[in-house]
Amino acid sequence: WNDYPNGHNRIEGYVCEWGGVGDLCMDKDDVFGSQLLVAGCSSYTNQGACESRLPDGSCKWDTTQRPAKCVETGCHRYGDEAACEGDVTCDWDTTMSPPECVDNYCAVTHLTTQDCNADNTAEGPCYWNTNLVGDKKCQTLVCADVSDKCKCIQSSPQCQWDASGGGSCYNPALTTKTAVVCRDVTTEAECMADTTCIWDSSKTPLCQLSVCYSLCTQRTCVARAGCTWDGTDCRREPPGCAAHTDAVSCKQDEKCLWNVIWSSANTCVENPCRTHTDQQSCTSVVEEMPSPCTPRAVNPDYCSLNVCDFDPLGTPICFPKKCLQTSQGNCVAESGCQWVPIQTPPPAGPPSTLVAYCTTEKCKHSTLQLCNNDPYCLWDDQKTTCVETPCAKHPDELTCNHDKVCHWDASRSSAVCSPTECGVYATKGKCKADTKCTWDDSNPAYCTAVTCEGYNVP
Repeated sequence: WNDYPNGHNRIEGYVCEWGGVGDLCMDKDDVFGSQLLVAGCSSYTNQGACESRLPDGSCKWDTTQRPAKCVETGCHRYGDEAACEGDVTCDWDTTMSPPECVDNYCAVTHLTTQDCNADNTAEGPCYWNTNLVGDKKCQTLVCADVSDKCKCIQSSPQCQWDASGGGSCYNPALTTKTAVVCRDVTTEAECMADTTCIWDSSKTPLCQLSVCYSLCTQRTCVARAGCTWDGTDCRREPPGCAAHTDAVSCKQDEKCLWNVIWSSANTCVENPCRTHTDQQSCTSVVEEMPSPCTPRAVNPDYCSLNVCDFDPLGTPICFPKKCLQTSQGNCVAESGCQWVPIQTPPPAGPPSTLVAYCTTEKCKHSTLQLCNNDPYCLWDDQKTTCVETPCAKHPDELTCNHDKVCHWDASRSSAVCSPTECGVYATKGKCKADTKCTWDDSNPAYCTAVTCEGYNVP
């Protein structure tokens, strides 16, 4: 019986055949190269004989048919590819001639969850499919069928996770990906800019998925040196701010700041404002700056400067002040900044104030909070813009106090000329709307505080 290759576990056919020299009825021992043939399940006509036919239980008595019949069980019962592949415990084996339906390698090899999931061999990889009924729950893992990142990465070395788009699991040996995160990156700078990836000069490709990305819980992530949990995934900790060598890349990193700490000018440093959530702590952040100090110094003797601004409606609410540059070129290069040269003649004050400095352009603030925090500015509700106060033009106490709507405010760290309580109103209507104020029609007209003068008091 040579129509089938030797080595099959079982061939269905008749027990005897007619042929050979002398036209004899031969059994298996009469013909060279023949194989032991066993009767098919359909040859058994009663339940006892059917179910005891082979120890592998490949036959069963089917009472759903009329009359009841002995039928085959197992994958070899399927005669076509579609029916075979429709059974997850079976595989259509095209290496046989003709092709046959055979038991799935994982299904017949592993009967326990542990053994199944541990098989990452070339014949597998295998995984335990709890959705199946019966004892053959160990199935061949198809990478493309896995939708979870962690299951993909941990299931088998043959499976890799593509984090682009919505993410997908694939087998590089079977699938050609055109845009795989990390693997297609060719420069170290671009690779390290993505915390999913890490540059490894010992591997090909050089840009690999970081080992951090394979850690699937916050506990395992934070326990691994160099990894950080972002709330959803475990990622490689980005390099410190000092790794940024230019202002563009530094400003793109929310944890960093370019040229804020004056003693470290033209370098990328940690953003000292980003961790503060209340106004007091935010506006108390002070950094040292090189001598000589500017008029904006909190304490000219120690050359310290408040470097953070606070806006409760902003995002973030505590952020670096603008215009802290120490050179005229860097100052005017930043939008909204202006360079204040040394004044001639110099203003009254200690010698430490006799220095040029960078400051924001007068009243260019974009929010009401920042505008009202600036002693030189007022928020114009009608125009919804920040405008200069009428007192900002007075450089000293004498000229300031000569203006009826201004007063010299020495309570600030750097004294300024500020509007009086009623001097902030530039129109008669707004002035009279405030019961503490009255409009004086003298030339020039102005808004002033209500006094008792002119009233008859009994």
